[in-house]
Amino acid sequence: MARSSVAIIDLDYYLLFDQNTDDAADYSEFIMPAILTASTLMEQMTGRKFITDSEVEIFAGNGMNEYYVKQGRILDSPTPALYYWDDTDWTAYTDTTLYYDGDGGLVYLRDGYTFYKSSYGPNWKIIYDCGWTQASMPADVKNACATLAKLLMVQADKIGIASENFGDVTATYNLTIPKGLREQIERYKVYHHA
Repeated sequence: MARSSVAIIDLDYYLLFDQNTDDAADYSEFIMPAILTASTLMEQMTGRKFITDSEVEIFAGNGMNEYYVKQGRILDSPTPALYYWDDTDWTAYTDTTLYYDGDGGLVYLRDGYTFYKSSYGPNWKIIYDCGWTQASMPADVKNACATLAKLLMVQADKIGIASENFGDVTATYNLTIPKGLREQIERYKVYHHA
């Protein structure tokens, strides 16, 4: 399933979150770009896609029976598909059932089966859907996106400006993401296993 947008939240969610809707119609043209930017920043900070998307990963078999996908979350539908390189083409792996822990991003084989090594390099391919829909997105992710979008809109006139001089006074701008918000977002960071 190819995603049509990276937006973690929609305009309605942002307006409910912000609850400062007096001038919402006047600012709605600025809110969606801020939401898209916040969503993109969150993906960059965590190394994962939040909104559902199809992924194809090719990896080298290591003789082990497990592999952690790069996106850190596997959706149940459609079921992930596993393939191996047979020296000429990708072939569906049907020797045993592919098991997986969707929230943990782990795929594994049982009963002594392993992702066998190849002298040719990467010899396994998995196709799976990752992420969440906007409706199933965890509330803390939605709230972090809304908070970050608001922060971006409030600081929009300062983005790209390190400081300004006002006669004898210099104003320096700190455009960093506040520590609490950064920690909230980084709870979803994907750490790739070796």
